[in-house]
Amino acid sequence: MKLNKKIENQIISVAYKDADIITTIKIYTLIFFNKSAKKVYNNYRLTKNYLSKIKKDEQSINIKLPNYIESNKPSFWTDIYCLFTAKPILPIMYATVIIIAVLLSIYVKDSFYKPIPKNRYSINEIKEADKQAKYALALIGNLINETNTKIKTEVITKQVAEPLAEGLNVINNILN
Repeated sequence: MKLNKKIENQIISVAYKDADIITTIKIYTLIFFNKSAKKVYNNYRLTKNYLSKIKKDEQSINIKLPNYIESNKPSFWTDIYCLFTAKPILPIMYATVIIIAVLLSIYVKDSFYKPIPKNRYSINEIKEADKQAKYALALIGNLINETNTKIKTEVITKQVAEPLAEGLNVINNILN
């Protein structure tokens, strides 16, 4: 059976491990039943293995740079950038997981968190509590008014105004 160009390209991408899951499953099924497809796949897989060995050999070569050229190691942000640009499936998966987590947290919060009042109060109990609250607020208001009056009459007049008046009289007598 002759393979068309599209199938051959898919076989190449599977051999180089660049294909998505559906294409990989489809090609492995085709390889299982078609000998010519298996032969093409094996040839490209061998080529990929040779290329990876060449890349490993290239990485083991140490190149010493001259002193005037500075070499910086990649930073954390460069690594993050490469993570998102080199394998675009990872960021999509991460974003999907985050979106699902946010949506589930909203849904779970709305469905499970419905506060049910533990005590139901009668109308008479509510009226009694309202009357007691008004009495307590009126009592606090009276205390605040008495304290205000006491501060104005006793503290400000006796302890601030009278010594200030005496001091001003002394200064006035000295200047005259």
